Amino acid sequence: MKMLKIIKIARFGELNIKEIVQLLNDDYTVVVVIETNNSFMINECTPYLNKSQIEIMFKYKKENDRINYAATKAVVNMLFSKIEKLEYQEIRWQCGKYNKPYIRNHLEICFNISHTTGCSIVTFSRNNIGVDIENLKRNIDYSEIKNNFFMNSEKILTLNDFYKHWVSKEAYLKYKGVGLTQSLESVEVIDENDNAVKVVDRKNNIQKEILIFDKEKENFIFAICY
Repeated sequence: MKMLKIIKIARFGELNIKEIVQLLNDDYTVVVVIETNNSFMINECTPYLNKSQIEIMFKYKKENDRINYAATKAVVNMLFSKIEKLEYQEIRWQCGKYNKPYIRNHLEICFNISHTTGCSIVTFSRNNIGVDIENLKRNIDYSEIKNNFFMNSEKILTLNDFYKHWVSKEAYLKYKGVGLTQSLESVEVIDENDNAVKVVDRKNNIQKEILIFDKEKENFIFAICY
């Protein structure tokens, strides 16, 4: 697998776009993890959003949803503005057949986004990439979901097991570019350890390894497929 660099920020002033561009030029996959618990982040992000994005941001009723939206869009805009030497208003977001976002650029950088309560994540790579993050504090009743969307062979004994499998499957489907238009049960976890999960796509019998980052102290788990 390619080299991976994780960058964590709590304020936008901490983000070094030149460093990210250099890492991508050096063939790294870059993961930007953003704490989104502070309302001041909206003011930090707004200068990097276009008019349409600002309008959409304020349509979200929950503050954390507004922050997550603004943070992820701002990071992507900042990077592609640097790469393409464009103003933020000039960056053209596009979507693939199944609504996976992309931006045409001369370096052929791909990106993917995920967010949950209190945290957003943006990944950049020269290869196709998918990411999913969940908040481990969401104490949901997963028994019915497990019965409907997981194979009997998949060992899900705890809530953490459930989230580990869920983010792995979603990251793979987002990597593939189909999202949840393909059913979760068609992707089976066949092997796992603390840091990685191997899945098989039963639709085409393709196997893929997914990296897992389980930060219990930070209450988040995320998976990356690239």
